[in-house]
Amino acid sequence: MGRGVLVLAAAGLVKGSNCTGFPPMRPVLLAGGAQWVEPDTMGTCIADGNIITGVTYEGNAEFIRLFVKALGGHIISSERRILFFCGRKAGDVCATTVHDFEGDQTYSEKPGHNFILTANFETINATRYDALVVPGGRAPEYLALNEKVIALVKHFMGARKPVASICQGQQILAATGVLQGWKCTAHPTVRVNVVLSEVKWVEPDPIDSSITDGNLVTGAVWLGHPDFISQLMALLAVRVSF
Repeated sequence: MGRGVLVLAAAGLVKGSNCTGFPPMRPVLLAGGAQWVEPDTMGTCIADGNIITGVTYEGNAEFIRLFVKALGGHIISSERRILFFCGRKAGDVCATTVHDFEGDQTYSEKPGHNFILTANFETINATRYDALVVPGGRAPEYLALNEKVIALVKHFMGARKPVASICQGQQILAATGVLQGWKCTAHPTVRVNVVLSEVKWVEPDPIDSSITDGNLVTGAVWLGHPDFISQLMALLAVRVSF
């Protein structure tokens, strides 16, 4: 993926293979004997035998699909539509950040990967979606003030559709008043918000833990994404077999 093809070229593994990559990688791939495939988008990924190459993180989903297929795996699922909460409108760029723990009293914050939004809170039809994901970060404390956001959460919880919330995202869930009696974890900094909503608080120990209670998946920090995503996949009946 991206500049990672430099390693393949250095190892002499790309000769005769169709490859793509971040555009500046074209000369080195050609020099290594690869057949360069011009990417249509920054999300382009291709497979040629056991060689899988992609351009940027925008193609991560397709890259993983091709990688699983190359390993002999099968992704078993019907088509699913998942709604992600972000605080802007369709066509806007959503800026993301990466929170990390580097030994200070609180987390550091660095720029993440930006992406284009495709829906508006005001016009969205929740019945068209099979699940809801509530990301963490600094946005939830503001989104919790949006009545449309609150209504959407109530729809998904009331319909018992899968709802997955991580880190500070649980501030939104707490604001809806629908968490009473549910088992829930979250980032420790929002423990007060969550506990006051009368949940059955589960201490995040270890900090990267996630839990499932019925149709609700909650996690504490991004370090737990693999388990968090795995538990959401289980609710969506998405399976990977080999």
